[in-house]
Amino acid sequence: MNITAVVLSVVLVESAAATAAPTSSPPVVEGKTLTQWIATLADSQDKNRLKALKAIAQMGPAAVEAVPSLTRTLLDDENPRARLRAAEALYRIGPAAKSAVPALLNIAADEAEPNRVRGTSLAAANAIAPDNPKVSAAIRAGAHDGELAPYAMNALANLGDNGLPLITELLDNPDARVRVQAVMGLRGRLNGKGMLPLMAKRLRDKDAEVRHQTLESFINFQPSAPSPEVRDALVAELRDADLVNRRLAARFLLPFLGKSEEMVPPVVAAFRDEDEEVRANIIPSLEQLKPHLKSAYPKLVEALTDPTPRVRYTAARMLKDMPLDASGVGQLRKLLQDSDLAVRGEAARTLGTGGPEASAAAPDLIAALSDPNFVVRELAAEALGSFPENKDIPEALKKAERDPQPSVSKAATRSLEKLAGARKKP
Repeated sequence: MNITAVVLSVVLVESAAATAAPTSSPPVVEGKTLTQWIATLADSQDKNRLKALKAIAQMGPAAVEAVPSLTRTLLDDENPRARLRAAEALYRIGPAAKSAVPALLNIAADEAEPNRVRGTSLAAANAIAPDNPKVSAAIRAGAHDGELAPYAMNALANLGDNGLPLITELLDNPDARVRVQAVMGLRGRLNGKGMLPLMAKRLRDKDAEVRHQTLESFINFQPSAPSPEVRDALVAELRDADLVNRRLAARFLLPFLGKSEEMVPPVVAAFRDEDEEVRANIIPSLEQLKPHLKSAYPKLVEALTDPTPRVRYTAARMLKDMPLDASGVGQLRKLLQDSDLAVRGEAARTLGTGGPEASAAAPDLIAALSDPNFVVRELAAEALGSFPENKDIPEALKKAERDPQPSVSKAATRSLEKLAGARKKP
């Protein structure tokens, strides 16, 4: 997140805690009254003035008597930290500090001022007098300024639908920093009319950070209607040179993907991405396209050798019910010895549905009946029922019927019955 946005967030959060309604008794901080702290603003020592400004800010609206002194500090103090704290204190005092608005706007417009001082002054003016036409004009101007955009965008977001036209206009601003803030300002509104095409355009932005922030906007987002524009833009992002953006595109594609066969090539390509996280993130999309994955058979077989267990497991699962060739059978046989038990189990299950070529794996499946994990043994027993031509299988299954795990022995019995039925057929 932009550092100025972080600073502003801190100011706002602290403000919420500090703006309790004033009481009838004079405010006191660290044993000193407001009057005493105001007097300290004239101290020659920076540290004393800064401490006084912090104390006054903590008093919130109850420090209204300090507004004239805070305004002088804002305009005249040579220390930019003091000017920043003066703006923060005025922010916390709120609407009662209206007399300070002209000074705040002057500071916000002064390009010689540090950006934090300018931005906080703009935020303070908006907090004090949001309906003031001059403040509104300053907010609009600030929104087009890459340095002030985080502060101005917060004010626009608080306007709700009234701020939406300007935010969407800013999506095409030539300054990438402004586009980033505009994208962030639209979060939570993506199901609004016309929003998704706008975001799709920003997914193709030339600036990687704009694309990144657009991708982040899709966290926990569920589109209310299909959006081919966003789908296609996310698919394009699967090839982004920026690794983080590729990871996010793979993560957020699923809700937009649909089940079209034309999506298979880019999704499978992401499944073979050099980055482990991209490969893992695209798995849900790959699973959604399973009915169309026959054309991706070679890539799926290749993925059986992936260093990531979850990818090997998924590749084996996607190959289930596909006719296997010698290459696929060979890789799945190796996976029966995999260090990951889920991979071993899925390899056994897939071999059982792989057709005639998979019968070459019968010896390996028989060996898997001795696997230390009972789930793998059960799946191996189920798979062996698919190969009636192998004469060693019945004896192995009869032995498996004595397995101490009931699910294994039942699977062995079912496979024996299946083999017996197959032999009776002409």
